[in-house]
Amino acid sequence: MVEGFSPSWLDLREAADHRSCDVGLRMRFAGWMARFARPNILDLGAGTGSNLRRLAPYLGPVQDWILLDHDPAILAAARARLADWADEVALDGEVLVLRCAGAEITVRFLCADLAQGFAGLPRADAVTASAFFDLASEDFVHCLARHVVGQGSGFHAVLSFDGRQEWFPPHQHDAAMLRAFLAHQQGDKGLGAALGSSAQQTLEAAFGQAGYDVAAAPSSWILDREDQGLLVPLAAGFADAAAETGLLAPTVTAAWRAASRERGIVGHRDILALPPLA
Repeated sequence: MVEGFSPSWLDLREAADHRSCDVGLRMRFAGWMARFARPNILDLGAGTGSNLRRLAPYLGPVQDWILLDHDPAILAAARARLADWADEVALDGEVLVLRCAGAEITVRFLCADLAQGFAGLPRADAVTASAFFDLASEDFVHCLARHVVGQGSGFHAVLSFDGRQEWFPPHQHDAAMLRAFLAHQQGDKGLGAALGSSAQQTLEAAFGQAGYDVAAAPSSWILDREDQGLLVPLAAGFADAAAETGLLAPTVTAAWRAASRERGIVGHRDILALPPLA
């Protein structure tokens, strides 16, 4: 079972996520999806539905989504957030039917543990994910790539951490803290030894080796004074993770945690992988 995040943290980061994702890859994905009269998208580690809210306005008048997460409480939060987001909401059994900006979007919720594999997953025209694959292992990524390629589906994953964090003003312990944080990222988060900052390269290699057309682009968070509501808990979570490794003296993490920060950069990358001749 992959480690999750609280709905409040996912709400807090959503604006930064959406503005950071690469527009060119998003529009190319939307162009590829236009071939489907009623596109069907499977969103992995869906959280509260942020990826749907980001992409749905670009994917045509009728869409079907399946939001997959291992945590039923997160999926309940997704249902509530999407109902608030839509212009109109209806229920068809357990299926949420949303009308938003002229589009009809059906949403199914699937509670599943991807550590058990992909055999039972429904087929989709495209598989998406956000801030997910740095939690997964190399074997997991290659198995998923084989699953997606075997279906001939498109693949679009955003916000994979690339190993870069910068804080302003700089602190004397920034480098040591980052080394400890990177070590923490490689622990088992429920899907094997996590790739952490090498997830993006592994994704690109897995789909490239399968003959897919692969494109990537940076999607770094750039946070400034207007983002203190995100910057403060982000730094605290970074410090907590670094401290958990035991690689640093408590005085180092305490000194770093106590420093004030006006800006921060967190490096991410997005990927789009499409079947050949797409």
